Amino acid sequence: MKEEISFTQVPFNYPLCLNEQCPKAATCLRQLAMQSMPTEKDYWKIISPKRLATVKGECPFYRSSQKARYAKGFMNMLNSLPYNKRGIAIANLIAGFGQRTYYRARKGERLLLPEEQQSVLNVFRHLDAGTTPEFDNYVEGYLWLYTGNQRLILPTPCLTFGKTLPCLWQKFANAVAKSCQ
Repeated sequence: MKEEISFTQVPFNYPLCLNEQCPKAATCLRQLAMQSMPTEKDYWKIISPKRLATVKGECPFYRSSQKARYAKGFMNMLNSLPYNKRGIAIANLIAGFGQRTYYRARKGERLLLPEEQQSVLNVFRHLDAGTTPEFDNYVEGYLWLYTGNQRLILPTPCLTFGKTLPCLWQKFANAVAKSCQ
């Protein structure tokens, strides 16, 4: 059975693929989004057919239509931590996400990708919360903008002092860690 996507789900300016002969066309989000394009749309953003003609092997533009489980909010995990560990967890999460993104993710306004969920869970596991950490809610959806090489590296808390690296040092450490992977 062929999967269908409502065009209202497709992000604005999402690049579409016109290559219907692709062996993965039936499971590619770009192809499925193209098939759901309404006829009254005058302009589309597409991946260059000339570029697609030069692709050998795995397509770098392929996006799987398999749905992922996004996490929505982690207030309950924070509230379950003892006060002395909560500050350490918050500092580490802000260092990894940035302040604005941290607060949006914490409240559930910003959904967390599976890789980001693992990073958040690692912070809580490292602090030995005593309970099994679980997000407030989960939502199923497509990984529209996921490229496969995005990684969030959250700092490991220094439990002896209860501090993380200063922000600029943390950015430097993240850059070095990414280059080593």
